[in-house]
Amino acid sequence: MSDTRKIVKVFLASPGDLRDERASAKLIVDEFNSEWADNLGYHVELVGWEDTVSVFARPQATINQELARCELFVGMMWKKWGTPPDLTGTYTSGFEEEYSISVNSKETTGRPEISLFFKAVASDQLSDPGEELKRVISFREKIIAEKKVYFETFEGMREFERKFRRRITKYIQTLQRDEERNSSANSKKEAIPRDRGQDLTVEPLSNLGANFIKSLASKLENETSEDPITTTEVARFRLLSALAWRPGNDEDFIGAHDANIIFTNRDDITLGPQEIGGMVEAGLRFFSSGNVPLWHWYTLATEKDVEVLMRESLFGNSTPKRVGALSAMTLISEPIIESDDSSRADLVNLWFESEVPADIKVAALRYLGRCGTPADIPIIKAEFERANYQTASTAYEALIRIRLRESRRAAIETLFELQSETVNEDLLGSLFEKESSLPTELLIKGAFHRSPKVRTIIARILIKRGALAPEMADTLLADISVDVRYEIMLHLGDKGRAWSDDEAKKLLVKAQNSGLSPGNPDESLFQAYKLKKFRAMPEKALEKISTDQIFDRTVQFVIAEKNFAKHGDEIRTLIRDRFKNDFSERVAEFGKKYSTNLEDMLKGVEAHLTKKFTRGALDILARKGDANDLELYRETLGNDAVDTCSVLDVEFLKKFGGWEDIPTIIKLVERFDGGSASLLMIGLSNEKYRITAQAIYHIGRKRLADVIPLLPHNRLMSVFLSLFSAQDYKALGDNMILELLRSTNDDVRKTTAIKAVSTFSKKKMRKLLTTYINSGGFRYYNVIHWLDFGISLPRERSLEASARMLTELKA
Repeated sequence: MSDTRKIVKVFLASPGDLRDERASAKLIVDEFNSEWADNLGYHVELVGWEDTVSVFARPQATINQELARCELFVGMMWKKWGTPPDLTGTYTSGFEEEYSISVNSKETTGRPEISLFFKAVASDQLSDPGEELKRVISFREKIIAEKKVYFETFEGMREFERKFRRRITKYIQTLQRDEERNSSANSKKEAIPRDRGQDLTVEPLSNLGANFIKSLASKLENETSEDPITTTEVARFRLLSALAWRPGNDEDFIGAHDANIIFTNRDDITLGPQEIGGMVEAGLRFFSSGNVPLWHWYTLATEKDVEVLMRESLFGNSTPKRVGALSAMTLISEPIIESDDSSRADLVNLWFESEVPADIKVAALRYLGRCGTPADIPIIKAEFERANYQTASTAYEALIRIRLRESRRAAIETLFELQSETVNEDLLGSLFEKESSLPTELLIKGAFHRSPKVRTIIARILIKRGALAPEMADTLLADISVDVRYEIMLHLGDKGRAWSDDEAKKLLVKAQNSGLSPGNPDESLFQAYKLKKFRAMPEKALEKISTDQIFDRTVQFVIAEKNFAKHGDEIRTLIRDRFKNDFSERVAEFGKKYSTNLEDMLKGVEAHLTKKFTRGALDILARKGDANDLELYRETLGNDAVDTCSVLDVEFLKKFGGWEDIPTIIKLVERFDGGSASLLMIGLSNEKYRITAQAIYHIGRKRLADVIPLLPHNRLMSVFLSLFSAQDYKALGDNMILELLRSTNDDVRKTTAIKAVSTFSKKKMRKLLTTYINSGGFRYYNVIHWLDFGISLPRERSLEASARMLTELKA
């Protein structure tokens, strides 16, 4: 699974008679992103004139600017040619202008790729075409005659979906193959000449290294059982041989195992400066895995060369090494050191030269996102404007982060100016967390931003302020994002607007494209809308609706919650009985009323429905929050009465539960589900671990050492450990901490080690590392890497970096 999504912009162009196909194309792209983006590392962003709302068509100049950033142009035509984009008369339609720009760009820059789809026209229309269809036919004949552009025809929606999906998939496959070939070619290139700073590896053998080889050679001749060659000597010999590498040899670095052997015995051997440089290079090459010690050697190297990381990021002889150097710089916020010969701009530009691999550019953009200044913005913006799918999204984020360090307004203006459908959620949270400080006129500018997440956030803020103009609300009601439509419907509903259930369902159900993926449409927002509507109705009106409800108990639950003093005991009785009697009675009453027999028909679904109803009733108890319901809550969760767990379960047990509830809470984390049971159920990823870990920490605060053996060694344990205060962590004791450092789970080991860095003194960490290395048993190299990080770096640097990493682990 890729940890970085490369944004692939696809421009979709067509006149206005293919709206259904455009909507279908959007669904296909959304499906691709949801199913494949994480695994493949490619996120397809569909760009076109209706990527927000079609009513607010943007100026053609803006559309053309977005077109210039796209890698693939997909044009669709049927019977209409379109209208002129301006009054100059240069082009007869917006489609013609977009296509012409794409062709010219392809001929001069090699991009974008161009594909056309023509929808079949009925024969009776061909016999008497109007002016617009004549232009379409003429355009198609021109395409056929020139034989320059790939095109396909399609009859109906199903055929279009199949062909459009195939085009997107094949294009991504092509990008993958090209990237693999480029990566392979880059790995075979000779080292980039180094022309700045001290070169630690030009002469591979220092006097110390040469003397060691002579000594080793002598020992080989006279080796005895009393004085055998050690693994440390073998590892050092491999280090020296790696430094003597020349093109044609296998590799120019030592492996993780030998690097750790040398580090373990660092106090018993003295390495020359070239060997220290070799150890730094090994640490950088394996930096992403964190299994090779770096920071001890980095500290020694910087005694003579303070620019070692910067130099390796610019002139390292491999992509992994340069990426590792940039990642290390990012972690410790290493500053860029200018010189008389090289300004900051000169140095930063070297990261973005045309021949530099994309992985290095991405790492450089991440560094600038953390440590960049306004002076770097032109360089980053130039990289963004290149519209390279591998770097564009990271450049976009870096620009916003730098602006955010200036001011929140500056960052949001950049967000609105550059437009991107894909925006980091954590970054959005930082931008809008202090919404009261943002001027309304600024927010209105982003109401039709390309990202549905941005539009949703802004709609909520404007509604809260009472600043959403009626005409804007009406426009957003046609938004392509169902989340935006939901916010607007709630707002307009408060203003007196009403929709029938069929109308509301049409607006709020997330449609599944036919033939794309199995499963029911997502009705969660429609159900949430109905819930809000029911809560606004008087109880007597609700009771009339509730009488005939068999499969949906929403109204019944609304009545109970509106008047819990009256209906609370009834809800408790239903939970104890698991709704069995209630369900049977309602089915029987329905059968009598409508002269039909439902009992046999519903036998297969009765268990599922009664668990669903029990889930909803349990949520009512959780929201009411009565400690007297604790035993009923425990019994219900423990007896398989519900299929899924709710955030409310965890919060209820956190508030009223005790030590005996911790095992139950641990089990709940794997039962979170966003698709059923309760409208307040949340489909969580990291969030479910955070909520659960906080509850366990709250209950077990006075006995944390006893909690740890109860927890599985997985993400939950990692997040739990990240919550510890320094005092609580110290109280665990060395034995418990050492046991956690030997966990089979990588996240648990890393969190434990980073927590040690943030808590202990260097002296204490040295003792811990020594004990860990010498205690026997299996050792994990990432533990050594991170403890070395805390020991070797200046304290203020390691504290700042470890605090940031722990914050990320908690999120």
